Amino acid sequence: MLVRDETISHGGREYRIMADAGENYVLVESFSAGKKLAKYHVTYETAFEYARKGEGNAIDALMHVAKSDILLGNLSEVKKALSE
Repeated sequence: MLVRDETISHGGREYRIMADAGENYVLVESFSAGKKLAKYHVTYETAFEYARKGEGNAIDALMHVAKSDILLGNLSEVKKALSE
């Protein structure tokens, strides 16, 4: 089930970041031009513990990491696109 879907622009390109809730996990994936760049996941158990300890929402945290990896050029595909 799709939980969140965001599009960001960086370096003249658009990137899509999607959060999906599976049976036992939350999955966040980033895409550019339909190509998967990266994926981040956490189990519901870990997400619950994260929230219980007052760390916040695990989906928000994973979305933030995905965006940061794009904006900071931490993914090889993003580095390549920015150098073209």
